[in-house]
Amino acid sequence: MLLSHEEFFLHTVEDLRNKVKEYSPYSILRACGICRQLVVDKNWLLREVNKITGTKISFLILDYDRNVFNINLNLSWITVDPFFGKSKEVDRKEFLETTILGLKKHKYNVEDIIKVASNKMGGVHSDNLHSKDKKHIAFYDFDKAAELDHSATMTALKAICKVVLNTSEKLEAIIKERTPAGGI
Repeated sequence: MLLSHEEFFLHTVEDLRNKVKEYSPYSILRACGICRQLVVDKNWLLREVNKITGTKISFLILDYDRNVFNINLNLSWITVDPFFGKSKEVDRKEFLETTILGLKKHKYNVEDIIKVASNKMGGVHSDNLHSKDKKHIAFYDFDKAAELDHSATMTALKAICKVVLNTSEKLEAIIKERTPAGGI
């Protein structure tokens, strides 16, 4: 094996940290690809590495009134970044199912947004949209609908990446304390 799971994970977290810090459209899209690998994929990396440490995996997110998306589905957006108010810890399932965007009668949860950014917008793949992808097309049009210059989309993507990074850094610290891979 070229790298142990722990070494691979440590490099991945460092890569995510650098991409979030850079905060360019390219780096944030690539960071979403890393987030997909860490928390969305079938064999999500956080779980695989956590089999070794046995630590509880939780995500600290903003605790907000979910009814905001029932009021105005034409254009609604809220961040998951806990910096902006009262926060709560949730498990992976609740984090991925957290709705943060409502647009043109579509609701987008964290998982939807990570997948669109990763699989359509260039985080991992850059696929052409097909007319049947109305939900994805609406997501592309979010900034235009909100009359913004990519700032809302970038802010939403960065907030998701920061939450994943925060959770990953907890596990990173444990691994660095307990394994020879900690010297990376």
